[in-house]
Amino acid sequence: MTSVRYPGDLLRRTRPHDALRSLEVFPEVGNRLRRNRGDHEKPQDESQAREESDARPEGRSFGISRALERSQWPGWRHDRPSLDYFGAVKVLRAGVTITRMESEPVLEALANAASSGLMPRGATVLLAVSGGADSMALLHGASELAPRNVWRLVVGHVHHGLRGRDADRDLAFVAAHAQRLDLSFRSCRCDAARVARQLKLSPESAARHARYSALREIAKEAGAQRIATAHQRDDRVESFRIARERRAGTAGLGGPRRRRSDGVVRPLLAVSREEILTYLRRRGITHRRDASNGDLRLTRNRVRRELARLPMKDREPIIAELERQADLSENLRADTERTFEEWLRPRISFGPGSVAADADLLSRAAPDVARKAIEEIARPFAAPGCAPLTGPEREQIRRRLADGLDFRFEARRRILFERRAGLLTVRPARTAAGKSV
Repeated sequence: MTSVRYPGDLLRRTRPHDALRSLEVFPEVGNRLRRNRGDHEKPQDESQAREESDARPEGRSFGISRALERSQWPGWRHDRPSLDYFGAVKVLRAGVTITRMESEPVLEALANAASSGLMPRGATVLLAVSGGADSMALLHGASELAPRNVWRLVVGHVHHGLRGRDADRDLAFVAAHAQRLDLSFRSCRCDAARVARQLKLSPESAARHARYSALREIAKEAGAQRIATAHQRDDRVESFRIARERRAGTAGLGGPRRRRSDGVVRPLLAVSREEILTYLRRRGITHRRDASNGDLRLTRNRVRRELARLPMKDREPIIAELERQADLSENLRADTERTFEEWLRPRISFGPGSVAADADLLSRAAPDVARKAIEEIARPFAAPGCAPLTGPEREQIRRRLADGLDFRFEARRRILFERRAGLLTVRPARTAAGKSV
């Protein structure tokens, strides 16, 4: 904790402009105060400043409360809530203490989400809350900052139907916290096991598919412009390590996206699991624990355990290096997608039953851009919850395009690629009876 006391006797004969220059030790606050002197024009000279200072009633212009609030440093506190800028002389004579509390990464990340437009001020935001530590930090942190950011918060919970009474208790737990915070609560029940059977997905993939489908429906009903999930720094590092083990391409190595095209945002990606637990401990906030997190048959749990068992002196450097590599992959993914959108997508024709693209153009594209293009032209024909192609299939198609020869290739997921006379056509494969599958 960092504090400084500005005694009244030192400020007694000081004009507000000069007094507030003493806040330079806290530039985030001092600069904000000087940039935001109210909704009026700034005085042109010092005499005019003194006149306006004496004439302006207290509370009319930006005070330290507003300056701290707008500085995007939620950890700042002060002991004079009535302090304002142009009417500050009387109050400053009594002295003021400005305090920088201990770091609050959760609140700082959410404040940055507001200022960057990830969670715009005044927006309706659906908070995806499972009851676990990460989502409880998202819930309470967003609730703390909602008044200053004019957020309308809606709490959403998805019951996957997989864990019996534990899942029922999770739902009741989240509903109780939403009620305590006076927030709207909406829930949805789904049968993830049935989804897994119907779509031939793993239980984890089926639950994820069902969860995001349910959250999109809840967001639509609530009129939410954003769906905020609680993915954090450790999730991102684990995702990168898993993707690297599986030899994933640029899209996979880039990890969870900070912002998705369907309105899903992840404001806590720069916050570590330990910082989230510290935030909860300071406020006495409890959370639910998922027993399946101990199942080492699940890849993510195994990777998490391996990282947790590293010696403390080695763990942080390794995690920092994994995060650095994930950043590089994310930047490469962004460059690849930008190139695809600007250069290739305008030259692809998406029809109701097929997609056509210039095969020669694809063959000349950089490998990562070609992979992105192949994925995108096959996506309209993918089964729900499934990628349209496996990695080896995508590579085989890319190599055949580079060869410059006509070919016909059917992916295992029943998508047909055919190159003929410089044109690549993609459509659903057909059964022997001639019907699309």
